Amino acid sequence: MSPTGIDRAADRFYIMPQAEALRLTKINHKHPGLSGFTSAAAAGSLDAWSCLPG
Repeated sequence: MSPTGIDRAADRFYIMPQAEALRLTKINHKHPGLSGFTSAAAAGSLDAWSCLPG
């Protein structure tokens, strides 16, 4: 449980190049501020720390 009392899962980090993030991003035409991508679409980037410059 977090200090604010919210029970949540552990943090997950999706690491990818900007071009990949742009490719995955889908525009929410009804609510443009909510555009993005799902964790399922980005699954291949989960903890992909090796793609960062070294």
